[in-house]
Amino acid sequence: MNQGVVTTAFIFCVALVGCETDPGPSPFFPLDAPAVWSEVRTCRNSIEHPGMNVRVFAEGATKQAYLGKVYPFALGATLVKAEYADSHCAEFVQFTAMRKVSIAAAAAGGGWAWQTVKGGQVVPNATACIGCHVSSCADKDSTCVEF
Repeated sequence: MNQGVVTTAFIFCVALVGCETDPGPSPFFPLDAPAVWSEVRTCRNSIEHPGMNVRVFAEGATKQAYLGKVYPFALGATLVKAEYADSHCAEFVQFTAMRKVSIAAAAAGGGWAWQTVKGGQVVPNATACIGCHVSSCADKDSTCVEF
């Protein structure tokens, strides 16, 4: 097949049919969480995420459970950690989030699903999160809640 035919077929596919590559998984939390959810942990240096400063956000019952240190969290509970490159939490870098998918502490990932979202796209990295949270924070339902 000559190059002209391939190029024409590609243009037809994209322009008329709208085919595209698989965008991958979607974030399991709203990307505007810092604007619409409650801040449950104010801007501070993160021991868990070296070189980053973080703020943590939650909504509704998850907010109450986080602030009250009520464990285990309910199914569907979602915590969003906004990560920043500066100590004033002004230079946003990415989100790291966790969502409760199982009440059983022995479940994979401590019963949590994990995501990092950078530039609106989910970035695969869950193993780094799971290792620290499940081993170091098991008594806090893997949330590492600190006040």
